Amino acid sequence: MVIPYSYEPLNWIRLAVNFFISFNLSRATMTPKTVTVKDIIERAREAEAGQDLERAAELYEQVIKEAPLNEYAYDRLMILFASLSNTRMK
Repeated sequence: MVIPYSYEPLNWIRLAVNFFISFNLSRATMTPKTVTVKDIIERAREAEAGQDLERAAELYEQVIKEAPLNEYAYDRLMILFASLSNTRMK
């Protein structure tokens, strides 16, 4: 909502209010949503639960790229690779 203004003192207050409102709205819409390692692990777990093992492995590899010291991702990836090799051998 833009309030019209002129050079009167009260209108300068309206101008300042409009500026801060538009500044805060633009900052709120411009902030990017960051995907955390926790989010990626959650998506990998969902892929595993849905038996999409290849997608889960890709997601765990992404976790390892972003957080190389994440032991959980290495453990799950090792289990997934074993499961995938067993299903391919049958």
